[in-house]
Amino acid sequence: MFGKLVIYVEACFSGSLFYRLTLPDNVYAVTAAPIGSQSYADCLSSRFRTFLCDVFSHSWITDLEQSHADSYTFSQQFDAIQNGLVDYSQGCKYGGKNVLNTRILDFFSPSFGGKSPRGSDNETHSGFSNPVSNFDVELEVARMQYMNNPSAENLGKLNKEIAIQKAVDEIGIAIVSAAVPDTPYLASVPCKRCNRDYCFCFSQCLNDYSHTYSYCQYECCDEDSCYTKNPYSQIRDEEYDRIYSCVGTLSKEFSEACGSGHHYLLKTTLLFTRICKQKNANIVKALEEIHSQCSQFDLSAF
Repeated sequence: MFGKLVIYVEACFSGSLFYRLTLPDNVYAVTAAPIGSQSYADCLSSRFRTFLCDVFSHSWITDLEQSHADSYTFSQQFDAIQNGLVDYSQGCKYGGKNVLNTRILDFFSPSFGGKSPRGSDNETHSGFSNPVSNFDVELEVARMQYMNNPSAENLGKLNKEIAIQKAVDEIGIAIVSAAVPDTPYLASVPCKRCNRDYCFCFSQCLNDYSHTYSYCQYECCDEDSCYTKNPYSQIRDEEYDRIYSCVGTLSKEFSEACGSGHHYLLKTTLLFTRICKQKNANIVKALEEIHSQCSQFDLSAF
């Protein structure tokens, strides 16, 4: 049905769609994030008081709208996007051996390039000055609304989002504590950046357990792997499959017990990954704690 197919996917954990597939050489897929990582929101709009795009999708569309040489390829575009996203989303590419060196202009009209990436709406975009995790969008929108209009109603909305995040963090930490009580450093809020000064889990792992940097990075930070083998660990593919099957079980149970009415609830997936990486984790205890914690959680009460 086609000679060459190009797919862009903007979503948290979007590498999970392709990482185990062997795509044909004429199919090229690009994702905004690896198997277990979040993507980041951007394009903060003061007019609409929300985020209008994600960092990855904004980057590749902006790149597409710029003027390039006729020979500009998909491979060159991916490298250019990655250079601009080094502190945010980690893009992944899959398959497409026969597509990577194909000209972009073979897929898009030459008249598409050279336009302003934001048209005439100069109010819409804030640049990459402060992209936020997609888990935090509701909180940041509420914060922006309050800053623009510090009314009692908007303060109430902001406090509600703060309270929801605090409650979800406490639930996740309680589940980790029940599953791996002998590894207390894992029972902390997931890192946004892998940094000794910023992330409790990462710094405690380095300070207290004398593990290598790469081990602590693998334990405490977002996954940084586009494929089955994590670049910081020599684990086998079967072990990686075990981990993500375990994460799927905990996430499904959590979603059914606590609901899915708020995007921040998905952040517990990062904590479940910590649990499942531990071979001695008590998954039964984790499931019991999920039901215990969720029986006391009511999103409508906030």
